Parts: sequence; C-alpha cells; structure tokens
Amino acid sequence: MTYAEVIRFFGTQKKLAAALGITQPTVSYWNKVIPAPYQYQIEIITAGALRTEAKLRKPRSRQAASQYQ
Repeated sequence: MTYAEVIRFFGTQKKLAAALGITQPTVSYWNKVIPAPYQYQIEIITAGALRTEAKLRKPRSRQAASQYQ
C-alpha cells in the first residue's frame, strides 16, 4: 500500500488516524512512508483491501531494533 492509496481509502488523515487510534499529526509525520506496524494494522482493518508491501515499509532504526533482541 502507498500513503496515497491509504489516504484515498480513508478520505483524510484525520479519518485514518481515528481508525488507527492515533492522532492526525502522527499520520502527517510519516512523511509519505507508513511504518510497518501501522501497515499491518491498516491491512487488518481494511480486511485486506489494502495490503502491506515490504518495499514500502519504513525501516526501523538499529537502536529500536536492538531493544527487541
């Protein structure tokens, strides 16, 4: 899914934010690349109408990844 596809599906950043339980500024901050955890949530809440794509995921920083090891 691309950022544009998601906004088109939900209509506005505010509606997308509400569906995800986050704030509109958080959606705006993504800078057109949706973080992977939100892509998965979007895929679930749209019942697969929008699907995650590995090449469009924002990579996590090494520091963020290391805390899960």
